Formats: sequence, structure tokens, C-alpha cells
Amino acid sequence: MDYIKIIKKSADITWNNKFLWILGLLAGGGLSSFNSGGWNFFQGNGEDLEKAVDSSKDFLSENFTLILVALVVILLITIILGILSIIFKGGLISCTNKLSLRKSEQEKLNLGEQIRFSYGFREGLKYFWKVLGLGLIIFLILLPPIILLVAVGVFAVLKNLIIGMLIIGLIVLFLIPIAIIVSLIYAFGLRFLIIKGLGIRQSLKKGKELLFANFWKTIIAGVVLLIINMFLVFAMFVGIAIIAVPFVILGFILVVLLQTIGIIISIVFGGIAFLILFAVLQGIINAFHETYWTLVFKELTL
Repeated sequence: MDYIKIIKKSADITWNNKFLWILGLLAGGGLSSFNSGGWNFFQGNGEDLEKAVDSSKDFLSENFTLILVALVVILLITIILGILSIIFKGGLISCTNKLSLRKSEQEKLNLGEQIRFSYGFREGLKYFWKVLGLGLIIFLILLPPIILLVAVGVFAVLKNLIIGMLIIGLIVLFLIPIAIIVSLIYAFGLRFLIIKGLGIRQSLKKGKELLFANFWKTIIAGVVLLIINMFLVFAMFVGIAIIAVPFVILGFILVVLLQTIGIIISIVFGGIAFLILFAVLQGIINAFHETYWTLVFKELTL
């Protein structure tokens, strides 16, 4: 397999079809959130703990309706983003498949200039239920062993913290290769579903067969993509740092001139700029990933 050729073609398709960036962003579930905080441990005596518990109860009772509304809103947003992710993942794979065809092949399919955002949306709607079904099967396959292993880990921690942490570490090490294999089967299964037009069960079966028939080629492809990801993450941080410089300078000037209002203005505009940059970069990376795996899939199924 010519990995360099696949990388170049993936980059070319991604860069020359900017609408894929939007599909990539939406296929990733919108703007992801960063969990930058660590574990918070409460330190203090029993009286402090009791006061904290009472305070929490008072807060919950006083703001129950507000908290309930917030939870419902978060749930609705999560569901909407999940639906969009399923639609645009299918659309993105379909578009990358069509765009990877030669011009003569595109003309035979009467595609012409049709491959754009609206085309991706229509394709995503067409495959929505199949993509959802495949995802649910993968979820149901993984759920029982994960619950069992987590339960064992929690029980071990309650019995002995050190031994429990070691067991959890072993569980994580055990789950990582399983998660990688399942994710690769899912990636190939999606492409059998969308590109080859197979049913859900047949796509899953063919995805597993393709992976194990080309195991090391696929693993190498994954390692290559991991290296590219490391470079992209580094480039992303550099880009964010470069963009942050003028906002830091502007923020300093505004703080000197306007004090508190200046701080608020600089934070708001800096945050908006960061979100826009992050959204664009996430869209590009997701589009490149799906294009890359589509080309790997097509190479393996020649």
C-alpha cells in the first residue's frame, strides 16, 4: 500500500473541497469541549464536610427548577448534535468516496458539480438509519464487557486503593486494543454500508473480515495517521498561540484604558476568535481523517 500517495490524495481532496470542513465539523458532533480540570479533593474535618453537604442540599432545593431546565436543554442539545453527527458522517464518507473517483468516473455517474454540502446532507439523510443501526450494534457489543470490567475495578478500589488502581490500569490496557480493533471494524463497516451499499449485519461482518485479512496494513495506516495527528495538534497549538498574541496585546491595552470592561471585552473577543479557529481546524482534521480511511478502504478492497 502506498501510504504517501494516500496521504497526498487525502490532503488534496480535503483542501480543494472546503465544504468538507463543515461536514467534518458537524460529523464530529460540533464543537468539542475540553476537560482541563483535574480531580478535586475535599480536604477538611467532618464538620466542614457536613456543612458542604448541607450547603449543596440548600442550593439544589433552591434552584431545582433551574437545574432541571438546564439538564433538559443539555440533553436536547446532545441529542441534536448526535443526530447531526450521524447524518454528516454518512454524508462525509459518501462525498469523499465520490471525490476520490477520477473525473471520467464522476461523469459516468452524472455527478458533475453536484458534490457539495447539500449533496453530502442528502446522502447523510439517506444512510441515517443504517449508520445509526451500525453504531448501536457496536455500542451493544462493547457495553457488557465495559460494565463488567468497570464494576471489577470499582470493587477492587473499595477493597484496596493501591491494588484497585493497578487493576484499573490493567483494565485500561486491556480495553485500549479492543477499542482500536472495534473502531477499525466500525470504520470499515461504515464504508461497506455507504460505498458498497450492503446491509448493517453484512457490513459489520465484511468490516471484520477486511480488518483481519489486512491487519498489519491497517495498523500501519493507523500509526501513520497517529503521527500526522501529532503534527496537526502541534500545528494547531502554534496557530492558536500566534493568534493569541494580538489579543493579549489588545487585552492589555483595553485593561489599561477601560479596566474591568476592558477585561470582559478582551475575553469575549478572544474566546470568539478561539472558537472559530478551533471549529475550522476540527472540521479540517475530521474531513482529512474520513478521506484518509475511505482511501485506505478502497485500496484494500481493490
